[in-house]
Amino acid sequence: MNTNDRFTLQSFFDWQHAKRVSNFAFCIARKAGHIYKTAELIGDAAFYHDIGKIFLPTQILMKPGPLTESEYHWVREHVQYGHDFIRSLKPLHFELIAEVALLHHERLDGSGYFGKTGQDLSPIIRITAVADVFDAMTSQRSYKDAVSVPKTLKYLQKNAGVLFEEKYVSALTACCERK
Repeated sequence: MNTNDRFTLQSFFDWQHAKRVSNFAFCIARKAGHIYKTAELIGDAAFYHDIGKIFLPTQILMKPGPLTESEYHWVREHVQYGHDFIRSLKPLHFELIAEVALLHHERLDGSGYFGKTGQDLSPIIRITAVADVFDAMTSQRSYKDAVSVPKTLKYLQKNAGVLFEEKYVSALTACCERK
């Protein structure tokens, strides 16, 4: 199966998630004071945060229920696959997009995939992390039910300053209030 076939099988769900994360990242960036052009670049880069999943077996991504340790290892690899894929294409702003693909699961306290801490994470990574977690929690998945927006915001606010940048959690909260 080639990459295009895999993308076709997973595309609608993954595209929706990517688009929502992109939109939330743009809104967070604007509410946090970034100029429109910068916020647009952040949103565009955030769109590709999970591009590495096109290289994963569909049966793992769409599995209804918990993943085995081996399957979870595969899923964690999507960040490296995405980073390498973006770097090989070299689109405009590829370094930024590749960084987002690689590091969007990192947390301020170092509890992400690579153990990078707050000072090692650029604002775009911190913004994308908040947007991705928000959308992942509030969306129905094959393996879990959606969490309500208020409960998700409460989780993010509880972990602001520990896992997530406080100003970006506040910005997301403002984005949700305007809807």
